[in-house]
Amino acid sequence: MLKTSKQLNFPVLLRVVSTRYIGALEGHINFDIKDLQHLGINTYRIYGRRSRWEPEDDDAKYGWPEISQIQANPNIINWAHWDQIMTNPPQGSDYWWSGEPVTVWQGNAKTIFNSLKQANIRPVASIRNVDNCWNPSWALQLNPPRTGEDWNEWWEQVFATV
Repeated sequence: MLKTSKQLNFPVLLRVVSTRYIGALEGHINFDIKDLQHLGINTYRIYGRRSRWEPEDDDAKYGWPEISQIQANPNIINWAHWDQIMTNPPQGSDYWWSGEPVTVWQGNAKTIFNSLKQANIRPVASIRNVDNCWNPSWALQLNPPRTGEDWNEWWEQVFATV
């Protein structure tokens, strides 16, 4: 027999929790905000790997700037590089790394993030030192970070991506 909270002599707090976030995982050749909206998606996971947005060291000086320098002056970062790759990716696609130029969505990371924001869809970025194919080769030395220079590069990537 099921007893009520009065019979048990203590209050019972019932809490019904529904799914708060319904997410989707980024594909590798296409982006269509209408698909996400149609499905009721409110989070979207993006792979922010270094080979995608920093295929070459943004300032060509490994380990520079130092974390403390970035914290003191964020403008020390080579924002021109980051703006270029986020708005004018290779081959006209933020998915340039993933397929033939004629088969991938033609657009940039800035469009992806702006579209998500306008649609009230939260981006969830997974940031990696190198991708699953061990690219870019220049960043292999910091996978995982071991030296101060490695940590400077990792911290800069995370800060610049965010």
